[in-house]
Amino acid sequence: MKKGLWTICLHPNALGEERLQSLEAFLSARPGAFPDPREAAKAAVPFGSTDALFAAAFGLVLKARKAAGRLKRNVE
Repeated sequence: MKKGLWTICLHPNALGEERLQSLEAFLSARPGAFPDPREAAKAAVPFGSTDALFAAAFGLVLKARKAAGRLKRNVE
C-alpha cells in the first residue's frame, strides 16, 4: 500500500476469546504502528475536491448496486 494513513474496522465483539487474544498480541507486537486516532485526525490532510468527487461517485455506485439487487429479487 502507498504511504499514508489507512483505516481498518475491527469487530472484536464477534471474536471468540482465542481470536481476541491473538488480535491483542498482534497489536501489542507493533507499538507505534497504530497511532492514536485523535493524533491521526490532527495530522490528516484536509478533504479536497478530488475526495468529494470520489465520495459522490462511490455513493452513486452503492445506490446503483442496491437498486440492482432489489430489481433482481423482484424478478425472481
